[in-house]
Amino acid sequence: MNNNIFFLKGQRTNYQLILIFCTAILLMSSCKSYNLLQNSSSLDYFEEMKNERFDGYVSSNPKAYQKKRNKQETYTLKPGDKVSVSVWNHDDLSVGSIFSNYNSNEVYGKWILVNSQGDVTLPEIGKVRLVDLTVEEAEKKLSEIYVKLIVEPLVVVKVLNKEITILGEVNQPGKVLLEKDEMTLYEVLGLVGGLGDFADSRSIKLIRNSKEYNIDLTKVSAKEFTSIGIKSSDLIYVPSQKAKPLIQKSPVLVPIASAVTVIILLLTSFNNK
Repeated sequence: MNNNIFFLKGQRTNYQLILIFCTAILLMSSCKSYNLLQNSSSLDYFEEMKNERFDGYVSSNPKAYQKKRNKQETYTLKPGDKVSVSVWNHDDLSVGSIFSNYNSNEVYGKWILVNSQGDVTLPEIGKVRLVDLTVEEAEKKLSEIYVKLIVEPLVVVKVLNKEITILGEVNQPGKVLLEKDEMTLYEVLGLVGGLGDFADSRSIKLIRNSKEYNIDLTKVSAKEFTSIGIKSSDLIYVPSQKAKPLIQKSPVLVPIASAVTVIILLLTSFNNK
């Protein structure tokens, strides 16, 4: 008789262990993270920028180094770009002039396309090759042409299709048009409504020219945060916290876990009688 009671108690104990084990497996499986780029290797953004600024070249020829960096960081026109050309006080020569009282931009279709040959066609002067020129170089080239028509031309070239892509845990993921020539990460995050509730701010990915940088916003100062520059064609990915799947499944898991707990308590109570 005692042996049978011992056997039953041992069997119930096994049931308890099995239930506990199944509950643990259920909880652990829900904690899996499927974040893009979560486990990929990346460079620390600030360390990499520091290395670029203070390599051997800058110490030997700082002026040439700064000129080189400025050239690298300046936007270069390419086929498919949408540009506006503004000539001060000459709307007849302009396309989408920023100087006009009725300033028209890309929204209203007032732009000109850099075609596949790298040319733009402008009023009065016809085709001009602008591909592979920086914005500053394009303005200088056009000024040299317009000087034959007007006195001391003031020309401003603006690229209207500079954009980046931001994905992941932000409130409005997708493509973002860069409204200014120089924008920072915090400005871009403001345009997409900020980080989402489940954003992992310790591991934001910035992909630029096939290089991946990691940005940990929990470790940067306010000054550093406002200095993270964003360039056209950048890809920003904000991963989610690892606990996100568990939190999202909690409405389902909590009743299951509660039911399992009740069963375990009932078995324990019955076992102690």
